[in-house]
Formats: sequence, C-alpha cells, structure tokens
Amino acid sequence: MKTFRRNFLLVLAGLLLFSCVQVNTLVTVHKDGSGTVRQVVMIKQGLSNLVKLFEGLGDDDLDFHYGIYDVEDLKRDAHDMGRGVRYVNSKPVRKDNYEGYSVTYEFDNINELRIDSKKHKDKGFEGMEGMTFHFEGGSSPTLTVNMDHDMKGESDIDVDEDGDGDLDMVKGFLEGMRFSMLVQVDGNIQETNATFRDGNNLILYDIDIDKIENPEALERLNGAHKRSIKETREVLKDLKGVKVELHDQMVVTFK
Repeated sequence: MKTFRRNFLLVLAGLLLFSCVQVNTLVTVHKDGSGTVRQVVMIKQGLSNLVKLFEGLGDDDLDFHYGIYDVEDLKRDAHDMGRGVRYVNSKPVRKDNYEGYSVTYEFDNINELRIDSKKHKDKGFEGMEGMTFHFEGGSSPTLTVNMDHDMKGESDIDVDEDGDGDLDMVKGFLEGMRFSMLVQVDGNIQETNATFRDGNNLILYDIDIDKIENPEALERLNGAHKRSIKETREVLKDLKGVKVELHDQMVVTFK
C-alpha cells in the first residue's frame, strides 16, 4: 500500500507541477569569461502548499522544490553548477497568478559552469537539457555552448485519427507552461551561428505553450525526439511558441 501511494503521488505531483511551471534562465557572460546566472522559477499560486504536502510525507522520492523559496536549497545548488560558482542573492516573486523566486549566481570562469539536467530529472522534470561552456578570451572573445541534446525517450502525444480532440486536451493541460534558457554576451556580437537571436540575447530554447495557437502545431512536435537534428530543425522552424537551438554547438564571437 505504501508503494502504491508513493507511486500514485509521484505521478500526480509530476503531472500537476509540470503543467504549472515556468522556468526562465539567463546566463550573462563578460569579456573576461566571468558572469552571472539568473533564474526565475514560478508555479501557479496555491500549488506551493501541495508541494509541501508531498515533502511532508517523508519519502525521499518525492523531491519537488520547484517554486518553493528555500534559500539554503538555492545555496546548495551553486555547488552543483560548477567549481567557483557562488550564490549571490534571491527573493520571492509573484506575477499574475504565479508565485516562486528569482535567484542569482556568479562565476569567475564560465568554463567551469554547467547547467545540468540532473537537477531537473531528480525533481521530476526529465527532458531538460544539460550544457557546458567553452570560452576563449582575447580582443574578440569566443564562447561555445555545448548542447547536451538527448533525442531519446517516450514523448509521443497519443492522438486519435483526427488528432484534434487529444491535442486540444494536451494544450489545455499544459496551459501556462514556459521554459527558456538565454545566453547574453556583454559586448557587440561579431559573428554567431545561433538559430535564434534577440539583440545580445542568444536563445538556446524558449518554449511557451500559450503561444502555440492551434492543435496542428502541437502535432508537428509529436515524435520530434525520433527525428534527426536536420529533420527536427525543419519541423520547428516557423513554429510559433517554440524556439530551440538545434546546433550541437552554438558559437558566438563578440567584442
């Protein structure tokens, strides 16, 4: 009975939290290779009490901290992000019907920084990519972001022959969900192979379910993990609400 309860709660927690989470991360890089990581994590208001309930059950498998403002937990995360990464500050935030926190870390050498998918998987969010960085200094520094693409997994959307009914349901369930990861360079960009760019911000991924306007768009995402990088790039280009850097290495030179 205990095992059944644990498994049931794990599934319930994962479904509720994944559908109600917004995680936005900005990595800023200076010309000397130092910089900051700022992350804003929010869940729908009222779900924080549900998260605390899961944690109060005393089961190590129920590890869901998303949207819960815990300074000590955020400080521990700095150690997992690489040697020399330091916690700077954090604060609770609220926006619309979401609540959570913003946190800032700093680093002296981006070569030591890792944005790791393990943290997301441990907390119930598989599919988040890990990435590492390589920085070469000089008068025109070059930053390379190594994307840890994992195209394996079971992420098909189960649809009927017409598709519209189930896909509408999927979009409704995921309403409000957004994940983004941006790299900002402190200087003028000279050259880059980035697929998506907004000024000095290079978009590694930005997935905003609310901007996907019709079920047909969600259907285009179905089975993306089984396609080659080239095929997936064709599927995702021009898809409103989804921006994903599909190069194995995103390179930018700035000064």
